[in-house]
Amino acid sequence: MKAVKAADPARCGFAYEPSVWIDLEQFSAIHNLGIATNNNGYDGLDTTFTPSEVYDQPAPTYVGGFIGSPAMNFLSGQVDRGTSTVRLGSGDRIEISPATAARHHGKLVQIGVRPEAVTMVPAGQGTLNAAFEFVEELGAGRLYHLTFEDLTIAVLAADRQSLGAGTVVGAGTVVGAGTVVGLQIPSRAVHLFDADTGKRIDVSNIARLEKVSA
Repeated sequence: MKAVKAADPARCGFAYEPSVWIDLEQFSAIHNLGIATNNNGYDGLDTTFTPSEVYDQPAPTYVGGFIGSPAMNFLSGQVDRGTSTVRLGSGDRIEISPATAARHHGKLVQIGVRPEAVTMVPAGQGTLNAAFEFVEELGAGRLYHLTFEDLTIAVLAADRQSLGAGTVVGAGTVVGAGTVVGLQIPSRAVHLFDADTGKRIDVSNIARLEKVSA
């Protein structure tokens, strides 16, 4: 997406920004759940599943990454029962519930976190550190892009986020590309998916999803 934007869509003959294409596709998907196919991980959706349920409890990573704008962030790791965390390849740990950790100890997983659930804090004070890249002004909010390892992490906020010492991430501030900041990820916002199948493994909140995520 960044490469397409950098190429200047208007110069290439496109009438709309690339983000508009994605927004239209996601709008269509979220409003046509009744005709969804088996490929979405729900064995064919019907009207008993609301758009909110699909957004809040996506059954596979495919749905988590497609439904919602900006898309869900994904990180890979392994469940550790002793610390009730998922240990990332970097050595960082993301907290999960003790019950979930006990059930899936040693399992390789993908963590899904919605951009609006992540908060930026001073470096060293969050769940993990990431390098700030740039910010998009959305009018009603701001979309921050950061890099963790070789991944891009998106943070969606309603206002400019303070990082202490009077520094605010946003247009016209002293925080620039490469600045290291902390990212706080609350355990309640973590979605867990099987690393091999992509299917959701923490489905206790919506019992109706258990049969299609098993």
